[in-house]
Amino acid sequence: MKKVTKKSLADIATHLKFELDPTELAILKKECEHLFQAFIKMRQLPQIEEVEPLFFPYEIVGDLREDYPVQLLTQAQSLKNAKQKKDGQIVIPKVVK
Repeated sequence: MKKVTKKSLADIATHLKFELDPTELAILKKECEHLFQAFIKMRQLPQIEEVEPLFFPYEIVGDLREDYPVQLLTQAQSLKNAKQKKDGQIVIPKVVK
């Protein structure tokens, strides 16, 4: 498993357009190391490969509402107030490298 470093975390934060100060990087590094140690311990559990993955940890209780068709906006209505549009789509600033 790769070693977590402050530099690697800072690089990831930069790509995601986050700014982290040295104190925040130290805290994040410590938390990542703690998580990775927990993953290592989990892999060492006997018969771990036989356990089915859990996709949602809680049982869903209650009824879902009925789904009825509704009147949707047309493409022209959707684009009417957009500041920037291109090829029939709304243009937004890129947030991840």
